[in-house]
Amino acid sequence: MRAREARGEENAKKEKSAVFTTDVRGEIHNMKLFYFLFVVIMAVLGFQTAEACIPNGGKCQANGSAGNCCSGFCYQQPNWKDGDCR
Repeated sequence: MRAREARGEENAKKEKSAVFTTDVRGEIHNMKLFYFLFVVIMAVLGFQTAEACIPNGGKCQANGSAGNCCSGFCYQQPNWKDGDCR
């Protein structure tokens, strides 16, 4: 009876160590996947923020519909069709 219990304990230890090994490999795999997705997302965000802005003196709309000024300021009088970036 003791021999069966001892074998059962050994099998349980092997199972636990196998699960631990699988978990570690799974964690490493998950970290690689997370890192890859993080790099892809940051690259996409970088390309979006690197869009060309309208330089000073260029035509713009105060509501931003024609693009954004590099300076962030579009001067447009109410009766003007287009404003200009300043």
